[in-house]
Amino acid sequence: MYWADQKTRSLRSIGLLIFLVSIGEGMTAPAIPLVGSGLGASYSLIGFFMTGYSVAYCIMTILSGRCSDIWGRKKILLFSIFLCFCASLGYCFAQSSYSLLIFRTLEGMSRGILWVVLEAILADNTLPENRGRESGRFTFFYGMGAMSGCIIGGLVMEYFPLTTVFPAYPVFCVLAFIIGLRGITEVAEGEEVLDGEASAGFPAYWREFKIIWPFCYLFFVYAGFLYSISGMLSMVAGYFQVSYLGIGFTFALFWGCRTISFAVSGRLSDNLGRKPLLMGASIMLAIAAALFIVGASFNSITLAAIFGGMGTGFMYPLLVAGVADNASRGYSGFDLGLMEFIGSLGMITQTGLSGLLGEHGGVQMTYSFTLLVSLVAIVIASFFIKKDKIRSEQNAYDLT
Repeated sequence: MYWADQKTRSLRSIGLLIFLVSIGEGMTAPAIPLVGSGLGASYSLIGFFMTGYSVAYCIMTILSGRCSDIWGRKKILLFSIFLCFCASLGYCFAQSSYSLLIFRTLEGMSRGILWVVLEAILADNTLPENRGRESGRFTFFYGMGAMSGCIIGGLVMEYFPLTTVFPAYPVFCVLAFIIGLRGITEVAEGEEVLDGEASAGFPAYWREFKIIWPFCYLFFVYAGFLYSISGMLSMVAGYFQVSYLGIGFTFALFWGCRTISFAVSGRLSDNLGRKPLLMGASIMLAIAAALFIVGASFNSITLAAIFGGMGTGFMYPLLVAGVADNASRGYSGFDLGLMEFIGSLGMITQTGLSGLLGEHGGVQMTYSFTLLVSLVAIVIASFFIKKDKIRSEQNAYDLT
């Protein structure tokens, strides 16, 4: 019973932690490309704000997951929050577009660690039968924070200088650090790794990749779409002469739809199955990308935000739960890190190409590559995702 209480406390702590951090991110993400533009950044350089973030994210995901398997989750999590604090403090003092790029990259490093370790903590403290619901609950806190941040950030940008959104972010990081330090209990050493599995080497890593690659491709699509929205939507909306408050509203609507989808994804997957829901989410992302391409008004951007929010909201918790359920014992950190690594490649390619396509092909071509990979995701989800495949006989063990 005591361990059950510790488990519940850890799950609630990671929810509150990500809520605070995502408020700060939600406030600042829409402002960063606009501040960069004001500092003289070109359209393509603004695209590389997210690419630099994504490259740093990419490097850290492949390292942090396996390191947390071996050395423990908590200390690596706290280090990631410290990096986020340094980046958020740097935004307050950035004087050029290139300094903004440096701090954006540092924030990417922090996120590459943070997400992998939080997902691994979630996997450590859940069983296959409740993992989908707990993943949905965790991402609900994430979505509520991001949506709140977008609303607050939009209001601040409308009535105050753009850089006014930055000073609150370091404060949220400090609060998140305290919650992580006091609220998260490390899984006892040895419960995750049995019979020397941690040292199995490359054959074991290849085995894990062959099991989870369809989930990884869908995460490639999900992450690229999400960060293309974060990095480029304010520029696309600006092309249609949307006000700062309208941009904040669009981001808030996107995150609101994500948050609702987060909240209901676990129950829907229990009733419908993960595979149909992942197929539906992939279709929603394709529709959203197409609307960005063919749209010519604020209304079309709004509709795209709705479909994109719903699609990404359903996809994320299902992919986390799917990878965690299929991971071999002792490899949940590695598998979730691999998923995030593939996702970071999606961030790099999709955000970088979005900026280049928007600059050289016209703003409405920004999401054309995203449309292509979303269409492929529909095929992958249809033919390569098994129907609710859970290797519970290998992975399920009683944490209570």
